[in-house]
Amino acid sequence: MAIRTSASQEVRRLVGDLSLEGPDGEPRREAAIARLAVIGTRAVRQLLEALNSATSSAQRAAILGALEAIPDHRTVEAVRALLGAPETFQEHRIELVGRRQIEPGGVLRIQAGQNH
Repeated sequence: MAIRTSASQEVRRLVGDLSLEGPDGEPRREAAIARLAVIGTRAVRQLLEALNSATSSAQRAAILGALEAIPDHRTVEAVRALLGAPETFQEHRIELVGRRQIEPGGVLRIQAGQNH
């Protein structure tokens, strides 16, 4: 029988991959986002913790990308709080526009998911 890492350890590693910088880190960030989407709601708590402690707009954008792929109502308040912080709003808006998650008119669509 093979020994497998726990889901919590895997999520921790994947959340760490979201912080990788530069072009070499991009494929690992994208793979982490895809894997976290598969793990789903079990990853939300650690993603929200990482979002609160993120130190760069690139880290926050990657974490938001992972959260966007997981339909969970817990993410809505965190995103609202983040976007409400005046010092970070423009940074995130620029990151999200670059990823085409904000329409040219400035509309950001936040979907709460099905878990109310």
